[in-house]
Amino acid sequence: MSTADLHSEWARLLIGVLARAGIEQAVISPGSRSTPLVVAALRCAGLKINTCYDERSAGYFALGQARITNKPSLLICTSGTAGAHYLPAIVEAHYGRIPLLALTADRPPELRERGANQTIDQRQLFGSHVNAWVDIGMPDADPAALAGLARTAYRLVALSRAPVAGPVHVNAPFRKPLEPVSTGGEGALRSLVTGLLGAQAPELFTGAKEPESGAIERVAEILEKSASGIIVAGPAPIAQREGFAPALALADRLRFPLLVEAPSQWRFRGAGPLQGRIDGFDTLFQSDLCKQLARADVVVQLGSTPTSEGLRRYVEECPASRQINVCAHLWNDAENRAEVLVHSDVSAFVRGMLAALGPGTGRSGPLFAQLGAANERVWQGVGHVLDQHGSALSEGAVASVVVSSLPEDSVLVVGNSLAVRQVDVFAPAASADVDVVCQRGTSGIDGLISGAAGAASVGAKVTTLLTGDLSFLHDLNGLALTRTLTTPLVIVVINNNGGRIFEHLRVKDSVLTTAQLEQGWIMPHGLALVHAAHLFGLRYRKPDSVGALRHAVKEAQDHAGATVVEIRVPEHGALADLTALRNTGGW
Repeated sequence: MSTADLHSEWARLLIGVLARAGIEQAVISPGSRSTPLVVAALRCAGLKINTCYDERSAGYFALGQARITNKPSLLICTSGTAGAHYLPAIVEAHYGRIPLLALTADRPPELRERGANQTIDQRQLFGSHVNAWVDIGMPDADPAALAGLARTAYRLVALSRAPVAGPVHVNAPFRKPLEPVSTGGEGALRSLVTGLLGAQAPELFTGAKEPESGAIERVAEILEKSASGIIVAGPAPIAQREGFAPALALADRLRFPLLVEAPSQWRFRGAGPLQGRIDGFDTLFQSDLCKQLARADVVVQLGSTPTSEGLRRYVEECPASRQINVCAHLWNDAENRAEVLVHSDVSAFVRGMLAALGPGTGRSGPLFAQLGAANERVWQGVGHVLDQHGSALSEGAVASVVVSSLPEDSVLVVGNSLAVRQVDVFAPAASADVDVVCQRGTSGIDGLISGAAGAASVGAKVTTLLTGDLSFLHDLNGLALTRTLTTPLVIVVINNNGGRIFEHLRVKDSVLTTAQLEQGWIMPHGLALVHAAHLFGLRYRKPDSVGALRHAVKEAQDHAGATVVEIRVPEHGALADLTALRNTGGW
């Protein structure tokens, strides 16, 4: 049985038994990790489905239902901070003696506590405010495990109602693939476990600000023996900007390409030549051009887990490569493949490496030249795709215009899901000094307006927020926090009528109908965002062309306080543009 089939049947049993035990209403919020649970809920004949893109509101909605029916309603959400938004409703249910059942999807155990995106400790998430909680563990095809899951479901519904009514928490981890698609074939589990038991354990160097003694020497030893490698700069705090010039120098000395994501603080930075940065690598690694590249024998990851799916695919195609991860987090190894883990300030590590390696090494690794040439072709392709739209607005055009309009020494706040990916794909490295704020700690869409308002409130720098419509709706209350700002805050909202990130994920290609995909994931809202701006007394603009967008952004950056700039784009345009960009090949 495939992983996808096992996940589907495990979730079908869980949801089905919950319904048989007396749950009639389910309130689901959008997410990817919860896909097996949402599919099962949508297919459960005895369950009425309600949708809400804000988990806090979803919790209170379910609570209101339970107050009337005296039966627990079922809450279903994705992993990360999503479940944390249930807390106020959980607390109310606890003290109000109201039955409720919160079902939070989770990442598998191997991703916890090592810097993986959207992964937090969800065990005992609600503390003492629940009647019971359980982590049901990974799906298991053993008959005893399936029987135990069914009995657990019955027991938890009962505990939500007696002896004293109250909330119950079920945590359900899943491993990809998540979608209900039969993959066929079976893994040789015994062989895999035997191989893992015989594998070399990772070396861990701990430190605080400076690398631990021996870390620099060990990494230098590996790098000096490497013929062709890459350095990847993932998401990092603003303070990492200080390491940009040393990182460029290190990359040049090693003749390793320096791959810079937008949240790395090294993509939009003035010092150093632009040609020293590879900024189109996500597109490159997901295009046919990737087949022409040499394979890296070492990968140095600086900062948190990169956003790029393309990078992950490329590294998987370099099975013999050695990986070195350097981050302020103690264990930052989302892919579980790092040979060396260094806990250190990244800038301090880079400076230490420069001192240890000495003058140039005389390397001529093929990747340095190959990636540089391919990177130029990527941006030619980006220009071609954008030119196809002319003056019409597309998601890629919005990212390109907003970033190119950023003033010197300003702050860019980038939303998660599609927004940060669109910046990486359509906004090349720039020489203007721009600090980037992005919630890549757990990669949630929550609190983006509030966070941007907080950033603008403590500095004199022009602040620009680029976010999607669901993220905007998720934090409408954050608009109240912008009303007293004196620093310009430009809130650019890409409105594609829903969570279009899910059109880029495998759930789109599953056996679901279009109606189910929209109901359970995309959640089109059809709302006019102008009313939100007017509700809080904010300036509002809705440009309808590339030129009008550039003018609106520039105007808002010169105006004290907050301005909402809404851009209505084609609902499926992002998927079409990215598909064209990655498949063209003949730029």
